[in-house]
Amino acid sequence: MSDREIVAPRVEVVAAAESYRDRAAQLAQSLAGEPGEIRSPRQYRLVVDSQLSIVETDGRRSTTVVIDFDSAALRRRVKAGTTDLLVRACGLHKQSHSVTSVIDATAGLGVDTWILAAQGVEVLAFERDPLVGVLLDDALSRARKAGLSPASLISLQCTDARASLPPIAADVVYLDPMFSKGPRKAASGKGMHFLQDWLGEQFESEDQEELFRWARQLSRQRTVVKRGLKAPVMAGVTPTFQISGKTHRFDVYQQG
Repeated sequence: MSDREIVAPRVEVVAAAESYRDRAAQLAQSLAGEPGEIRSPRQYRLVVDSQLSIVETDGRRSTTVVIDFDSAALRRRVKAGTTDLLVRACGLHKQSHSVTSVIDATAGLGVDTWILAAQGVEVLAFERDPLVGVLLDDALSRARKAGLSPASLISLQCTDARASLPPIAADVVYLDPMFSKGPRKAASGKGMHFLQDWLGEQFESEDQEELFRWARQLSRQRTVVKRGLKAPVMAGVTPTFQISGKTHRFDVYQQG
């Protein structure tokens, strides 16, 4: 163990007010199944209030992350519509497309899940990390209460997608395994930094490749994989085509 590593619980759960104490206790119990492990000096606190938030502390610096599906940035991306690269990669930009269902197998903070649902298709989202799962579930609940229409098209399962029984097929299966172990460029945005720090040690390349093979078996029309611009193709399999942006690309594998 290096001098900079410590053994600590993964996350501390606190109530912002007395009225949230019971919910905080329930969440603390549900997350207590995660073992303590060797970690960096970063500390994570789940704050239970009218919305759930994560406070990440690294030395003297502190960052707060909240999932907000009504944020200005997300509204702008939804407004981009069929010009959005993810929308195009999933084949949703064509007026005559036949996509009615999408599986987002690595939902994370749900941004891409939301963009896909905003196109009017049903999205089954999976998130296997318990902490990220409760953040996403809370945000979706708030979005439904606010009457935001994409929320009604999203179903969330807080489990590994491969564990779904019976296996569920969809027109498109989308994977975003961007937080793999190994050297990574700094993520942009507080949410991406948190995911990189929190999830970055969990996804081995073998795990990603297994998920990729699972996705290709269940997609009826195409499998879409988000990759860094210079990242190798998944499992050495050449995609049907690629759509590239400034910082990442989408590898599209069409069926048939």
